[in-house]
Amino acid sequence: RQDCSRCSKCKRSSGQAVAKAKTQAKTAIDNAGGQVKATIDGLTALVDAQKGADRAKVDQDAATAKAKIDQATTTQAIKQALDDGLARIQKDVENSILDNTKGEADSQLAGYAQTAKDKIVHLPN
Repeated sequence: RQDCSRCSKCKRSSGQAVAKAKTQAKTAIDNAGGQVKATIDGLTALVDAQKGADRAKVDQDAATAKAKIDQATTTQAIKQALDDGLARIQKDVENSILDNTKGEADSQLAGYAQTAKDKIVHLPN
């Protein structure tokens, strides 16, 4: 019986599985990046410059993940690179949402402060 790791048929099949896994993993990274960037674009308390920086961070993390996927030589290594990349992209959107929430809170507090100032100005001496 021939050792499967040396069988040309098995090597070819394994190579095809790795190639397919790489393609699927990179597509998943692209899809996640697109969804995250759409979420970032919808955050109303972030200024355009912040949105641009956050989208660039997503692009950078997606590119890093795809490079690691390309370097992987087994389906398990590809899965790990995919999982790591998706986690980084998820962290990017979580940070953007947190910044947005802080911005909304700051705006709301500024509004309350202005209302209080307006009431104080109209108080009788």
